[in-house]
Amino acid sequence: MPGVLILEGMAQLSGLLLEAGLQEKPAKSAKAVLTILEKTKFRALVRPGDALQYCAEVVALNEAGGKTRVKALRDGLIVTATEMAFAFKEVQDPLLDEKHRRLMDLWLGRS
Repeated sequence: MPGVLILEGMAQLSGLLLEAGLQEKPAKSAKAVLTILEKTKFRALVRPGDALQYCAEVVALNEAGGKTRVKALRDGLIVTATEMAFAFKEVQDPLLDEKHRRLMDLWLGRS
């Protein structure tokens, strides 16, 4: 599996996690946009048929953006680890905002 696709999965999880934390604040809805990768290490290859598990934790979060520490694991062993920084972009489109809210509700089990 190409490393860029592993990083994409890590970024998707991290962005949703940060957006969920931001939505705890009243009337704040934004999309997390990846800005920086730090300390990225690829430690093993991922081959067809392998299953990856992503684990992310919030390192920092404020109204301007956030940072996460993320790992991709295969059979309990770390294959990729990185820190990701994100900026928040406010959602201006009501339709997009509604679709985003539905996705968050589904992901967080609030549906």
